[in-house]
Amino acid sequence: MGRGYIMSLRRLGILIPPITDHDRDMMVGVLKYIRDFGGWEAATRNSNPFLPWEGIAEMRTDPWELVRQLDVDGVVAGISGLEQYGQLLSKGIPVVSVYGRFDLSNIAYVISNNIEIGRQVAKYLVSKGLKHFSCILRSGRVHYQQRYEGFNEEIHKQGYHCEKIELDEDLHDIDAIQMISHKLQTLQKPAGCFATYDSIAVAVAHACKIAKIDIPDQVSIIGVSNHTILCDSTNPPISSIRQRSEDIGYEAARLLDLIVKGEKRPNERVLIPPGTIVERRSSNFLAINDPIVVKVVRYIREHANERISIEQVMDIVPVSRRTLDKKFMNELGRTPAYELRLARVRLAQERLIASDEPITAIALDMGFNSVSGFNRAFKEYVGMTPTEYRSHASKD
Repeated sequence: MGRGYIMSLRRLGILIPPITDHDRDMMVGVLKYIRDFGGWEAATRNSNPFLPWEGIAEMRTDPWELVRQLDVDGVVAGISGLEQYGQLLSKGIPVVSVYGRFDLSNIAYVISNNIEIGRQVAKYLVSKGLKHFSCILRSGRVHYQQRYEGFNEEIHKQGYHCEKIELDEDLHDIDAIQMISHKLQTLQKPAGCFATYDSIAVAVAHACKIAKIDIPDQVSIIGVSNHTILCDSTNPPISSIRQRSEDIGYEAARLLDLIVKGEKRPNERVLIPPGTIVERRSSNFLAINDPIVVKVVRYIREHANERISIEQVMDIVPVSRRTLDKKFMNELGRTPAYELRLARVRLAQERLIASDEPITAIALDMGFNSVSGFNRAFKEYVGMTPTEYRSHASKD
């Protein structure tokens, strides 16, 4: 049909709005899969390798009309409306979604493991010594609810309570920020606040300013997605947990390829583990009263990559090992040895994603005596083995 040489290549339509870091990195992942494996090319419009989002977003353009005009064989889509997915599916075109906002029971998707995102944020805030927590989310979004569920589950597992603050109003509406402000004023402090997306975290920061609540000494804030423009727009800047955006795009393109070849079902589901936490000043806080414990925790976190031992840790404080253990248990509910393992696991998470180093090498370099000990510590904290965690790492 006029494609000439391109007849042998399938055409992939990327229907993702290039708005946030997350969106753009997903597009990078899709294009990387095309480059790595061939057999596909990205459909372009006005020289851009994605379908024009503005018409879709405002419902001025029928998505199928765009697909028909560009003659694509499959679509990786980040569409915010169920009706738009229905339009694509009604025409029989293979679609893989990269958004988890709705219950897409009949659509293949590749998204973040949102429950695990919540769990990891909960563990992070608990590790700060905090004992009071809230989670702020918008109603009607499946992925926000899942993040809350993971967070709430882990907070309760640790023996604490989480206050759920659910927003029905537009976040830009001052009434929504006032509601957050009122809720945070009644929260016991110091507290950890999990905002289920970075834009919500920014709203929380504004609410704290209105209520004259200090960040992070009274409320520590962390969001989701590490959207740098949003995170750096407040003072102090907002901490955030990364989504493995490029991996999501890459795996979405792979899944679409397999669906078109008939090797996967058209409603296959893939969950990608979360990335690491980017700590900024909004959560750079330790809710610890004992100055000796504060000193040891800071020392461990600053020097964990140097293969320090507990004996070296003991050299910086004028107390016995038994006394330090008691102090840690009173303040944090864990021992200095556990704190050291925790710090090493966090560093290992980053290296598992950022490199192809053998897991054995990472384990030994992090100061673990054996791979089995590393695996046990990693699974205890992360909820999966190092091999499982790396399974969706970026492909070179």
